[in-house]
Amino acid sequence: MATKTLDYLGQVCPLPAILVRKEIKKMNPGDVFVVKVDCPPAIEAIPEIAQSSGIDAKVVKVGSGNWEITLTKE
Repeated sequence: MATKTLDYLGQVCPLPAILVRKEIKKMNPGDVFVVKVDCPPAIEAIPEIAQSSGIDAKVVKVGSGNWEITLTKE
């Protein structure tokens, strides 16, 4: 079980989504990844990618134009 922070602040879509897709492939059961983004399309694309891979995703706005997406693999 590992918790990992993926900081993609300043990255423009689709790059954060592409990078998350690669990281999801490495997840083991119990792993939690916190993805930091400031690109509005990423808050829709990343949860969709996660859910299609069987990963739970929660989006939380943490500041003006900043979000954290928590990905959890059961």
